[in-house]
Amino acid sequence: NQTIAGVSFELYADVSSVAGIDRVWATVMNPWYEIPITTQAYETPIVTLDTFDLTVSGTPDRYTATYNGFVYNGVYTATLYVMDNADNVTTKEILLTVDGGLDLIPGDLNQNGTLDLGDAVIGIKIISDVDSGSIAVEADVDGDGKIGMIDVVYILQKVSGTRNDGEDD
Repeated sequence: NQTIAGVSFELYADVSSVAGIDRVWATVMNPWYEIPITTQAYETPIVTLDTFDLTVSGTPDRYTATYNGFVYNGVYTATLYVMDNADNVTTKEILLTVDGGLDLIPGDLNQNGTLDLGDAVIGIKIISDVDSGSIAVEADVDGDGKIGMIDVVYILQKVSGTRNDGEDD
């Protein structure tokens, strides 16, 4: 586990293979990401994570990429993947703790640092059972661990200016 200041961080992998390297990439799981559960019908859940390629840097066998999504405080899981030319895949998981980033704003479902109509649209998609991608469950307003109508109404009130900061959630 490594502590970082937040926002940008360079991930790297030192790799080599007798078969040669085909691709090096990474995924990042944010602190509030909840792994989807398999349904009773054993349907494959849709997993939406930030994914990006690492490219060869100036050092032989070193692949790097800068990820700019370490905005909020918490523990992120970065998983590095290496696939060689024989289609063998190796993974390495790294925990990165962001300290000195932003605290999550209640209702900021898209984690862009502000409440806006985009958050309300995501909330409406969630309560309508439409896939909305990666969202911040911790942005739940009423503390029930779910995004529901109360959360959407709160977001719309804050965006429209009809809700004061001092009002009860």
